[in-house]
Amino acid sequence: MLIIVVSVLMLALPLIIQSYQRYQKNAVALSEMQSLKAVAELANLISSERGPANSAMSSTKAELQTHRLALNTRRAEVDQALQRTLVTLKQSQNEIGTQKIVSQLVPALKHGRDAVDAYIDLPIEQRSSVQLNHAIRTMFSVWDESYDILQSLVDHSHGQETASSHYYPLILLLADLRDQAGRSASNIIAAVAFNESIPEDDLASSLQTQRQSRYLWKLIDVIHPNNAQSAEFTRLHQQVKTRFLDQGLPLVDGLLFNSLHHEPYTLSSIELTQKIVGHFRSVVELQNYILDSSVLQAEAELNAARTKLLYTLVSVFLCLAAVIVTMIYAKKWVFAPLIHARQQLFDLAQDQAERGSASASHSVSLFDAIFHLKQKLQERDALEFQLKHHAYTDSLTGVSNRFALMKYVALIEQSHQNFSNHCMILFDVDKFKAVNDQHGHVVGDRVIEAVALTMKDHIRATDVLVRYGGDEFLILLEHVDLAQALQIAEKVRLAVLDIMLQVGNSAQPLTVSVSAGVATGEQMWVDLLEKADEALFRSKVKGRNVVSD
Repeated sequence: MLIIVVSVLMLALPLIIQSYQRYQKNAVALSEMQSLKAVAELANLISSERGPANSAMSSTKAELQTHRLALNTRRAEVDQALQRTLVTLKQSQNEIGTQKIVSQLVPALKHGRDAVDAYIDLPIEQRSSVQLNHAIRTMFSVWDESYDILQSLVDHSHGQETASSHYYPLILLLADLRDQAGRSASNIIAAVAFNESIPEDDLASSLQTQRQSRYLWKLIDVIHPNNAQSAEFTRLHQQVKTRFLDQGLPLVDGLLFNSLHHEPYTLSSIELTQKIVGHFRSVVELQNYILDSSVLQAEAELNAARTKLLYTLVSVFLCLAAVIVTMIYAKKWVFAPLIHARQQLFDLAQDQAERGSASASHSVSLFDAIFHLKQKLQERDALEFQLKHHAYTDSLTGVSNRFALMKYVALIEQSHQNFSNHCMILFDVDKFKAVNDQHGHVVGDRVIEAVALTMKDHIRATDVLVRYGGDEFLILLEHVDLAQALQIAEKVRLAVLDIMLQVGNSAQPLTVSVSAGVATGEQMWVDLLEKADEALFRSKVKGRNVVSD
């Protein structure tokens, strides 16, 4: 029983391992997706910090306190998100992401904030658009560091073979789209704040971010699988085009137009920041939807993998339980009675042997009788087989005899079939009586044997060859038309002509020929046989050694 239990476990072990590996892979995928979401949200907040930073750096003394308070509030939110992200990465044992945040992102964030604070602390009369632009671009580099961490998490991901793997590039694209949305305005803030013409580099950068935003918007729709695009995704994706691409970017285009035509700016830097933020909120909503969907998808896959693992374990347990119960039942109700009976026979034999030679002799004779009976049964089966073989086989030629043919015919008729798809060839050895009279019956038997052997060599294994009479042979062919049967008969006739028997000391070998009658197209056996016999008669009338139908 132990061997059977171990065998079942060995068969089930690969399935258990496969299910467990799938569960582990999906657990890792969920952990990675949660880390990606945390880093993406952190990058989003870092990008959004540029809004109040730009407003604070562009504000007047009267506005500074309000905008500085908003900036500090946003910085606190970023710092909290930074700590939450570190906790998430540590829980998922993502050392690469944790190390990059500590060694790269935190110093870059401090450097960017220091640049912003240094600019804000400058007296207004000492400020310049170049200094403002430098502070803005320093904050750009902070987001670049966060995006590098996000890219690193995707590159080192182990869950990209799962069904939720299509979310990885989407998360990167949406993070990039969110930042490009902010940069489209940040690139020209400095010039607008100082009422200066937009420098060519900033002008080119602004146009570049607009083209990049439109490209990313289209690419997101292409990459996101059609079967995963819900109505909510379609709505949010279209909302990005309506609110940001169609309504938000024209605000920037208007200021670019003002600069190129040396017109007064229609919006101040603070007004631009406030309005553009409202328009690209649609990008943030789409990003949040994708992030939430990715985590939900990963959780669903993990739950499915967990369910499959539990189902596998339960199935294996039930199989083992069934095997054990079956073996216990078999041992008690099947094997135990057999073992008991076997033991009784052994006890009986041993007991009889111990009672004395007479009893022992009787016991041995009993078992010998069983053994001899078995031998007799085997001998009877062998004898019965030999008798049937002799009864159905012609002893001289080894082919079927007339009795076997009648059994075959009876079998066909009992199965409610007819002979319409059969063809019969009836052969007669020409002048066989003269051979017997001239050379004797021994030579006649040799002729019959040679003719039978030749016929057997020229027909199919499925054809029935019968010695129908002393010098008559019958071949029954199935699924053969008349033309084919005539060809077979002619082939046999020519082969028989090639027979040459050496008789005594005669220099001239004895040759043999046969006449043949071919018949087909009859449903009844008697009619088919009569038709073949008539065809054979016509061959003899023609002078023998011919085939007729």
